[in-house]
Amino acid sequence: MTTLAQPLAQPLTQQLKQSKASKPTKSLEKLLIAYFSKPYYGKDGKVKRVAPKIIVKALKDIDAKSLKNGYQEKLKSLQEKKDALPLTDAQGRTDIDKQIESLKKEQNRLYENLINISSFDFIKEFERCNGDVNQILDPELRGYITILGDKINKEVFKKLIDKFKFAKVENKDYAKILKDMLNSNKYKMKIFNASFTHPDMKNKQGQSIPRKIKAKDAKGDETMKLYLKRFCKYFDWVFEQLVKGTDANQIIISAMNNYMNEKKYQVNIQDVWNKAITPAQPGVKPKYDKPTRELIGIYHSVKSMIDELKEYPNLKVEYQGYITRLQQFEQIKAMTLRTGDNITLLQSLCQIVKSCESLQIKGFSEMVFDDFMHVSDIKLKSEVRKKLRECALAGQMIQQVEQQFETKQLKVKDKETGEFKTKQVASDMKLDANQFLKEDINILESVETMYDTDKYDRIGKFGEFKASKSWRVALALRLLKEIKFIIADGQSKGQNQFVFAF
Repeated sequence: MTTLAQPLAQPLTQQLKQSKASKPTKSLEKLLIAYFSKPYYGKDGKVKRVAPKIIVKALKDIDAKSLKNGYQEKLKSLQEKKDALPLTDAQGRTDIDKQIESLKKEQNRLYENLINISSFDFIKEFERCNGDVNQILDPELRGYITILGDKINKEVFKKLIDKFKFAKVENKDYAKILKDMLNSNKYKMKIFNASFTHPDMKNKQGQSIPRKIKAKDAKGDETMKLYLKRFCKYFDWVFEQLVKGTDANQIIISAMNNYMNEKKYQVNIQDVWNKAITPAQPGVKPKYDKPTRELIGIYHSVKSMIDELKEYPNLKVEYQGYITRLQQFEQIKAMTLRTGDNITLLQSLCQIVKSCESLQIKGFSEMVFDDFMHVSDIKLKSEVRKKLRECALAGQMIQQVEQQFETKQLKVKDKETGEFKTKQVASDMKLDANQFLKEDINILESVETMYDTDKYDRIGKFGEFKASKSWRVALALRLLKEIKFIIADGQSKGQNQFVFAF
């Protein structure tokens, strides 16, 4: 039975040599988040238990943070100050003792509640056995090692993994992913900031702040500019009314009324207005009911947005250009991302990305492409991804080509025939700018990464014992079994965050 690591008063580096060689933290964390960090739903479809938060850290990183914060030096300095005080200065010594205690608590927080993987009994047995399975007494670890043998059988391994009851990897709805992504305010904000002449950023004296780094094509002095960083509630309507010349107070009161009707609140708007415009007393936080708090929030949000927009020098003149761009973007968002096969998906994506060029906003097309690759978690080699983006911006048609192979003669002779052995190797192919190898853009095939032995090999690759791949995979499986038990046990007791450390 494993136990939680106890809070430590000093870094772990000297106690755990294997922490220096720890490398599997990210691989383990990603796997745990993907397959263990799942909410639990009841028969009624409602969440009965939220997904646990799982973090995996390297002990050496925690030690490094401890050293960076200088806890040991600070403690030493405080102790020296205390020792220098006369014995009669009881208050001074008490004050320093409090500082020392506070600093020790701060240091210990780095290590408290850590589940120290290196302290598990089966990990220690794995380290000590030095390749002799008879020295391993943990039945599960010994069982995994025996089952996997010297060479991992894929079908046997798949059956072992299925016993963990991981959630299967499903094909992604890439069209929906793109639609949801483009509907975020991020892109509207980019369009806004590209459509208007922005006001100068000013200091407390009201003077414009000069740019420290000037643009290459700058003519004369340049000043720093204020860019919009948020949208208030009902931004499009508020903006339209402001451009039309509607009184600011009327815009704010209308927004408050609209919000009240949406929420079906029964409040006196004039009373809320009076509370909103009343300056807050220093150190006094007024207590309001929920409807009042939210409506006061609407007041301040809309008012500050109007005040900010009024600073724009050419707001009314440039407004129509902004609206035109928004309309163009709506047409782009309405485009369908086709996903019939890999080429269809990529070509359709390239067309959508290319259409973003019509907005004439620097970096907008690249942002859409990069964001989609990130949120959809499409794994491409960096050079393939770069080449694909260049194709999109150039408007080129994507072509898929098969890898060609050639026969290579080896220096090893066949014992029976006496002839030199040969093997098939991939030919060095020169591809055009729009040509891609099939295996480099194989996106749509669902890849069950849970059956990827290399993933488990990385997880089991820690400590000083240089084990074979099958042994490291066996250790990873045993580790996952233990972690799954710890999470289930912790959740049953109300714990919702688990921090594992190598």
